[in-house]
Amino acid sequence: MTACTLTFLNFVLTLVTLTCVTNACPLVCFCPAVSRIVFCDRKNLTVIPYGVPMNSVQLIMNDNQFQNPELQRQNLTRLIDLEHLYLRNCGIEQIAVNAFVDLKRLKWLDLSSNRMRVIENYTFRNLNLEHLFLNDNPGITISSRAFVGLTLQGLYMHSCGLRNMGLTVFQPLNGTLKSLWLHQNDFTSFSKEWLYFFGTLSHIRLGGNPIHCNCEMSWLINFFNRTRRTFEGGEPPSCKSPRHLQGRSFEHVTDQDIRCDLPVFKNVDVIFESYKGVLTCMASGDPVPTLTWIKPNGNQEVFQPRLDENARILDNVNEAVLYIRRPGSPQSRKYQCVAENQAGNVTLSLNIVWPQLSPISESILNDVPGVCQTLMRSLLRQAKLLKRKKRRTLNKSKCICPPKNHG
Repeated sequence: MTACTLTFLNFVLTLVTLTCVTNACPLVCFCPAVSRIVFCDRKNLTVIPYGVPMNSVQLIMNDNQFQNPELQRQNLTRLIDLEHLYLRNCGIEQIAVNAFVDLKRLKWLDLSSNRMRVIENYTFRNLNLEHLFLNDNPGITISSRAFVGLTLQGLYMHSCGLRNMGLTVFQPLNGTLKSLWLHQNDFTSFSKEWLYFFGTLSHIRLGGNPIHCNCEMSWLINFFNRTRRTFEGGEPPSCKSPRHLQGRSFEHVTDQDIRCDLPVFKNVDVIFESYKGVLTCMASGDPVPTLTWIKPNGNQEVFQPRLDENARILDNVNEAVLYIRRPGSPQSRKYQCVAENQAGNVTLSLNIVWPQLSPISESILNDVPGVCQTLMRSLLRQAKLLKRKKRRTLNKSKCICPPKNHG
């Protein structure tokens, strides 16, 4: 056998070996010839299997249950040619920040229907995606910088139980994002600052959210009716409340239907002790009013509506509690509670006059704990009344003395 023949055989063997390595496929998966697509869905796999061809452009791992709930870089580091990665319903709870750092060509990432609790800051940094699916992850939290460094065209976060998201989360996507799906969540409102951002999108879905249609939402209702093509293809947004608009689609809501209610004071309490007092005012309205106590010197204390852990208003009543101290002089002092919302404001004024204490009362009360001062004050008052009553009795009685005997 000549040297030329040996060289040719070595070349063929090397080519065959390279072809086998390139076209290798995990036993439980299906890899159609030439397609560079790997189907490993519904195979009861607990990990991304070893042996996925390094030149694969699509990896489909849907409906498996991974043993390790954290997706890490080492799971994907060899698959640098991937363009589509499907990890739907794989039991993923967390994503390492650098998990996708090697996937420079990735265009389509599906992480839907998992159990993810939080998307950390910079998770998708340096990715250039066409579509990112995070939908059907109930209770997920999106960190404020989760999308920093990401270029993205379509973001899908429907059916995640989202209640409130600051617009700052989406600002890194401004200019590239075209489609945003937020339907079937728990949003009750969107602040007007969303108007410009929504105006940059070509496709929006907001249907199925329990939106409260008061005057704060007039901008969104008007935006929907001006740009209905932006909302085509999905359920139109509708009103969950107030009652007279419940279930009504935005397309059937007019400016005359939506309103805000002026604040109304529900309760005012004034409690005094010897050297301190507590002023409480409560007010309701739609939207829930902000309350402000204005002190005699002009200083203010502002009380915003109470929010839950999801930054959602707890109820339709706000309460403002102001603690004050006894002034050095007895003159009247004016305190004002102002309740304000989009419908206007109302003001409640209180003129406070502190009762004077006698020197003996002050000296006694100074040494008495606050919890006992009310009882002590009552006892002092009773003692004063008894003393006055006794004095009046003595003044009314007459003393008759017998005449002196000079005989």
